[in-house]
Amino acid sequence: MALYDTRADGGPVARFGGTSSAVLRCVAAATPPAGCAGPCLLAAVGADRCLTVYDARSTKVLRSLPSLGRRDVSALSFFPGDPRRVLAAATDYELLCRRWDAAAPKAPPAFAFGGDAEEEGGGGGGDGFSFRGEARWLGIACAGETMVAYCASGSLYAARLVAGAGV
Repeated sequence: MALYDTRADGGPVARFGGTSSAVLRCVAAATPPAGCAGPCLLAAVGADRCLTVYDARSTKVLRSLPSLGRRDVSALSFFPGDPRRVLAAATDYELLCRRWDAAAPKAPPAFAFGGDAEEEGGGGGGDGFSFRGEARWLGIACAGETMVAYCASGSLYAARLVAGAGV
């Protein structure tokens, strides 16, 4: 995988090694939370569903996790306020939150839908959660504590995501 600066002529600005040879499906980027030291992160998922997280400045692989979910990942985002976790939308109607940093505490994030929608099949526990929608997920966007996810059925889900105690 390589990053290019479209304003400049020539080759790539940075090359990232350690990726699988599978077709790249989606990427996400994150900066450390305000007031915290840490790397700028880049995450990539390929057709093999392998999640690879990089230090964007050094291009070093920080972690590689095989088989993120059971189906292809259609969208990827870092968890708001906690870049040690990623949100992955899969084509099997499942939205996952998984921790990629094994050294982090295992406090799960809270997940609360507004209105009368309820969390289905997954819940917290361990290092993340999952939620099943009524159609395959097409995209995820996060701002502050709010996540919005869009389904192929036309449904738009909004959730307040709050990092658990100790995170």
